[in-house]
Amino acid sequence: MSPEDSDVTMISTARPIVTSFRVAAVRRAQPDVIGVMVLLVLTAVGTWFLLHGGTTIGLDSATFFYPMYSFLGERLASFDIPGWNPAQFSGAPFAADPESGWMYMPAMLLFAILPLADAAKAFVFFHFVLVGLTTYALARVLGLNMPGALTAAVVAEFAGFFFVMSVVIPIFVQVAAWLPLTMLGMELAIRSRSRLTRIAWWGVAGFALSQILGAWLGQGAYFALLALGSYVVYRTLFSPPVATLRLRDRLMALCLHGGAVLVVSFSLAAAGVLPRLEYRQLSNLAQGYQLTEDTTGGWAPLSVYGPLLARANTLFYVGVVTVALALMVPRLAWKRPAIPYFVFLSLGTLALTTVNTLPESLTAIFGLLPQMVEDFHRHNPQRVMMVFYLGPAIMAGAVISALRRWPLVNALLIIVLFADLIVVGRVIVAEHGFKSDLDAYYEPHGAAAFLEEQGAAQPSRYFGYDPRLSSLMGNGLQMLYIDFWRDPAVGSLLVTNQATVHGLHDIQGYNPLHPAPYTELIAAMNGYPQDYHGTNVFASGLGSPLLDLMGTRNAVVPSAVPPGRPDLLHLSQDWPTVYQDEMVRVLENPEALPRAWLVHEARQVADGDALGLLVSGAVDPRWVALLEDPVPALGVPADSTADTAVVTTYEPDRILIETHSQAASLLMLSESYDPNWRAYVDGERVELYVADHALRAVPVPTGAHTVELRYESLALRGGMAISVGAYAVLGAVWAAAGWAGVRRRQAHAGNHR
Repeated sequence: MSPEDSDVTMISTARPIVTSFRVAAVRRAQPDVIGVMVLLVLTAVGTWFLLHGGTTIGLDSATFFYPMYSFLGERLASFDIPGWNPAQFSGAPFAADPESGWMYMPAMLLFAILPLADAAKAFVFFHFVLVGLTTYALARVLGLNMPGALTAAVVAEFAGFFFVMSVVIPIFVQVAAWLPLTMLGMELAIRSRSRLTRIAWWGVAGFALSQILGAWLGQGAYFALLALGSYVVYRTLFSPPVATLRLRDRLMALCLHGGAVLVVSFSLAAAGVLPRLEYRQLSNLAQGYQLTEDTTGGWAPLSVYGPLLARANTLFYVGVVTVALALMVPRLAWKRPAIPYFVFLSLGTLALTTVNTLPESLTAIFGLLPQMVEDFHRHNPQRVMMVFYLGPAIMAGAVISALRRWPLVNALLIIVLFADLIVVGRVIVAEHGFKSDLDAYYEPHGAAAFLEEQGAAQPSRYFGYDPRLSSLMGNGLQMLYIDFWRDPAVGSLLVTNQATVHGLHDIQGYNPLHPAPYTELIAAMNGYPQDYHGTNVFASGLGSPLLDLMGTRNAVVPSAVPPGRPDLLHLSQDWPTVYQDEMVRVLENPEALPRAWLVHEARQVADGDALGLLVSGAVDPRWVALLEDPVPALGVPADSTADTAVVTTYEPDRILIETHSQAASLLMLSESYDPNWRAYVDGERVELYVADHALRAVPVPTGAHTVELRYESLALRGGMAISVGAYAVLGAVWAAAGWAGVRRRQAHAGNHR
């Protein structure tokens, strides 16, 4: 036989072997192809109710998250890093806001490339697909068969909490949706024998955790870290891949895997984490929620089953079939990999919902950061449920997997489980949200269109006002408007963060985090504090000089003054009407200070003293500035009426003002002070002062000058440098790991020839 004939014979012999190898690989993948296709069909069917014929929205999604994400996408589409938001609280940090969506990639991408209504739908659908596919993958890696993994994915997607929160309060979903991927990445990293592969899976877990940090650096991130940390402890100390490992090696593995993922996640999220840590210390929540004893929550230890199984008036429905399957775990699935951990996760989170009734020692065990735990659980212990549902999902899937001999029973159970969750979920959604055409909901008509047109010529501020739309919050403090968010009368007043969508400038806002000095200014204006979620103008603040100080040019009020409303009557008599329609009228404040003006007299006062002097009228801010630092040199002009200060450019992170005066002066701005703003006069850096407790002032020499203010957060810049570098390294690692995987598959296939 010639060499050529020998080669032909070898090739012809190898072809059946290679073909057999490929057929076997396809057969192994076939169940998962079917499982994923079924899961995607169920996801489309389950979300049809939420997204078809409009978008289902709830209080927080409509009045906070979608406006914030809209602003985020608008700035990113303009290739601008959104450091500052001028639409709320006379201006407030945006990237530093832990719920702004900054560094949360789905929000950044979808709202930058799609119109708001389409982005909202895609945003909701994405999280269902994400939690479904990653829970399915995690279940398969843990050894569950296809029906078991499909069961786990259905529970994770459609249990009441996830289903409802997807359209009501998205940040809960953003935490829950990424949690399975963090555990999947960690599981595969712990199993990996190749260093490069291990690092790549650390990157997967770290990226997923970085998205949780980007979505909610606070309670959400804390509970996700507890869940992931406990999983790492379980898989390294109590159930390592190699059971013969010594305790020292197990401890080293714990430190290695846990430390690596923390470094990766915080590096990727640094652009959001660093400015947020800085802002929290400057905010109204720097000292925590400061709640009273009667606002503490939590379920009684023996009644936690109620919210999980109640089919109405609860957000926490987990499904009767789910619970029935989970209760069978000790008999049918206890020895399956990681099942003891998910039992612990389920029971541990339920215990934390009752933390206010547990001994202090138990709180100390769970609370690695005691003060944070104190704040979190006194505020709302049930929020820990965002990490609960992965436990019963995997447990139910493990039982289905154990019943592999009865495929028809499994299929029937999955159908009944899905139907039960969807039917109950629709009932719960109907109680907490409603279907809306978001294009119409956020359309700038009426007062919004008028204020947009007016602001195009010269930026000005407004507030919406109708205190009859108020309620008491759980802490006993008054809150305006939010509980009536579905009422068209509320929307017409532009009081539910619509300024953020329309590019208007509101002195009010609905946001749990805002600058502390501004919060104190609003409280001094009204004469009393209000619930921490917002800053609103009450009747007692209408005659305050502080309202004029903030450059409040307009008020949006009901068109007709009802009987028994002297506040609206006097306001409409004192402020002329400049716009009116069937719903509202816009009033103009004749005493409002401009956005920028010059003064030639200033006094240094102790911290906190400025507000009393301004409220009492002892100091007129039109002529005198109150500073907390030594006063710069100022002059007296021959004719102060010749002073000019004109805003020529107003952008979220940059303001240009042309000034002219016959003597050295202070340029006053009705803009919230923040230490990350920088002032430049004719290009030269000058000191930016805190004026009148919460506003900004810039010293300006005699003559004509160009004053520029720029928002330049060092924390944001430093975080961006770290995050960009981390993403570059992670991309290189994933590319290298992918190429190594291709080479291994090629070598493996070659060995079968």
